[in-house]
Amino acid sequence: MPPSDLWLGYGSSAETYVDSGKEHLDQMLAIAPLPGAVGDRSQRILDFGCGGGRMLRHLLPWVDHSEIWGMDISARHINWLKTHLSPPFHFATNTTIPHLPFADGYFDYIYCGSLFTHIEDLAESWFLEVARIIRPGGTFYCTLHDEHAAEVVVKLGIALADTIDHDPTQVRGIAVIGRDSESSVFYHSTYLRNLFSTMFEIVRVEHEAYGYQTAWVLRKK
Repeated sequence: MPPSDLWLGYGSSAETYVDSGKEHLDQMLAIAPLPGAVGDRSQRILDFGCGGGRMLRHLLPWVDHSEIWGMDISARHINWLKTHLSPPFHFATNTTIPHLPFADGYFDYIYCGSLFTHIEDLAESWFLEVARIIRPGGTFYCTLHDEHAAEVVVKLGIALADTIDHDPTQVRGIAVIGRDSESSVFYHSTYLRNLFSTMFEIVRVEHEAYGYQTAWVLRKK
C-alpha cells in the first residue's frame, strides 16, 4: 500500500482505497473490455495518470500475457511504484510537455481516469499524443467532465477547485475552473465529438461511469 498522502483523495482507509480502484477498473472493463492477445505478441496497456497504481494494481491477473505500463507526472508516485510494484508492472514519469516515450502505435489499450478533467491549455496536444501511440484499432478509455457531469456536479453541490465561480452546465465548448493541477475542465459533448473526429471513432459514451464523470470509449482510426 502506498502511504496515505499518495492516495489523491481516493478512500479514507487502505481498504476503501483499494476497493475504489477495483470498482473503477471493473466499471471500465464492463464498458471497454481489454482485447486479449494481439497476434503473436502480448497486449500492451497503459494507465496514463496512474497515481499510486490504484486501478493498475488490479490488472495483476493480466500480467502473464500483457505488458502493462503506468505513467504519471508525479515523480513521488512513480518512484514508490517502481520500488513496490515493479516487476511485474513498468513505470515512468512524464512531464507537462505533450510527449510520451513510446513508438507510434505501441499500445493496444490506453486508459485515463480523471486525468483530462485537469488538463487545460495543452489538452488537444495531449489527445494527439495519446492517439499517436495507440495502434490503429486500439482502444482509448477516457473519463471527462461533459454537460451531464456538470449537471450532476451542480445538483450535488460538489466543490471543484475550491469553488464553482460559474455554472458549468452553461458550457458550450470548453471551460476551466481554477488553474494548474487544481483545475477542473468541462467540455460540451459537441465540442468533444468535433475534437475526436479526426483521431478516433467514438465507440461508446457512458454517463457516471467514474463517479459523476462520463466515460468516452474511442477507437483509433
